Amino acid sequence: MLLGSILSLVIVLAGSAAVVRQRTDLAWSAMQKQVHTIDAAWQLRDHRRLPLYGEGTEGRAFDGYQRAIELGKPLCRGDNKELVATLPHWIDTKVAGTEALRERWRPAIDALRAACRCNDARPPQTSAAVPETGILSLLDARWLVNMTVLEARALRLAGQPSNAVERTLDAATFGADLMQTGLLINTMIGAAMVAIAVDEAWPESALSQLDAPSLDLLAEGLDRLDRRLPTFTDLDGELRFIGHWLQHMPLEENKDLSPASWRFGFSTRWMAADAYLRFAAAGERIVDGPNLSWPQRKAWLELEIQQMTAAGNPLTAMMVPNLMSSESTLREVQTRVRLVRMAVAAHRGIQSHPLQDPLGAGPFAVAKDGDRVVFRSAGRRGEKAIERSVQQ
Repeated sequence: MLLGSILSLVIVLAGSAAVVRQRTDLAWSAMQKQVHTIDAAWQLRDHRRLPLYGEGTEGRAFDGYQRAIELGKPLCRGDNKELVATLPHWIDTKVAGTEALRERWRPAIDALRAACRCNDARPPQTSAAVPETGILSLLDARWLVNMTVLEARALRLAGQPSNAVERTLDAATFGADLMQTGLLINTMIGAAMVAIAVDEAWPESALSQLDAPSLDLLAEGLDRLDRRLPTFTDLDGELRFIGHWLQHMPLEENKDLSPASWRFGFSTRWMAADAYLRFAAAGERIVDGPNLSWPQRKAWLELEIQQMTAAGNPLTAMMVPNLMSSESTLREVQTRVRLVRMAVAAHRGIQSHPLQDPLGAGPFAVAKDGDRVVFRSAGRRGEKAIERSVQQ
């Protein structure tokens, strides 16, 4: 009886192992098929675009961005006290004494300017064998934008407003292009760069120093920028990267993941494929509602995240946290761009209806506050309303 029980247990375990292998192979094959489909569609995307002012040139923008970053990278090393001392951008007195700093950064800033003129903004090609290939140094990229805005501030104070506007539009172009590369982390860093180049670079005091031609230039550039910014999260680029990464990693050798894979017969490959397929299915669903108001869209995303988290796959739970923060970041940066657009229109003496509020369910609110007009979003950052006021 004992020998029979042991033999039965061995047969059951062997059968279970066979089932796990079969389920793993099926899930992994389905994941590979999905990655191939997404990758093929990604390769067919048209990444050509016009710059935010003037006419474009031939060439690939991201090749130029990489060169600009490489030129600036040695200048970002160390404690960065000299760079930090130029911030925040709305304090013009911090520009004084930065001549030597700006001279060191000028080759990188000029390289960025040339890159922004290129019509081809195809993202760097990641490799299935080495997924991290082509990923930019995001901290260095952000400092490049900050220093470009510093140069713009200096140009404005030197009485060159149109050149100042062009420099900030260069920085905004870089950020907008980065937001289109597909990775959620790039989306959030690119959005921060756009906010620096638009919202931080052009406080009310700076806008009031612009003449009519430079205001016109800024208005046109911001209109082009607004139409290019993504308004909802497209997960295809993220899924493409994750799929390449999962296929490259020796998952079954990862001892940290093994205990968490008990629901999947302790197969980390099955668990990874299941997480990927769930995330991809959610990505297909959420593309269908880009025109919803933010309250509706947010509720939908919360439901999707809740369902993925409740599925019991710990890897899915690791994939979804950036989904909400990425989408809310998209909405907020577009909100800030539109607030500056309305402020610029007011400075140009153009009376127009308020634009749609990306963080609300309708247009921006407009209120009088003494001799100022306030454009206010339904969104908030912490305890503060997201708004912009203009002297009348």
